[in-house]
Amino acid sequence: MELLIVMAIIAVLTALTVPAVSKVKQRAYSTHCRGNLSQLGLAVRMYVDDNEGRLPVLTNALQAKNSLVAVLGELVKTPEVFKCRADLGSRGAPVALSYKWNSAFNGRFLPRLEMESNESQDAAGYWLIRDSAPRHGYENAVFSDGHVARRN
Repeated sequence: MELLIVMAIIAVLTALTVPAVSKVKQRAYSTHCRGNLSQLGLAVRMYVDDNEGRLPVLTNALQAKNSLVAVLGELVKTPEVFKCRADLGSRGAPVALSYKWNSAFNGRFLPRLEMESNESQDAAGYWLIRDSAPRHGYENAVFSDGHVARRN
């Protein structure tokens, strides 16, 4: 009888801790993705500095010469930055690219974009790179001013 009571207590405690562990895991994945986005944002800044203030013209196709990985990969030097640990493909393997470029800003002059963002009521609309399919609860993005935050 005592053994059954102990087993029941352990089962209840396990049931209570599993959701908490899941939330902590999602937060860790989100934090990791925010770090990746921060590094990608810095790479965009380096690209802009090297190209007279112009943002790159990128596509979200992985194999293209002007893909996010091809252009910014030369500046980042770490392929893991393009992958969020929470993103797994259909067979459980990590995906090749976890982030999406906002092609609406292709080739735009970054200082002008930042000025527009400051004048706008909706500065959160000026994201440059975001999670392509967030699997950690919410979507993170790096914005034109370089900060990384949740995107609504």
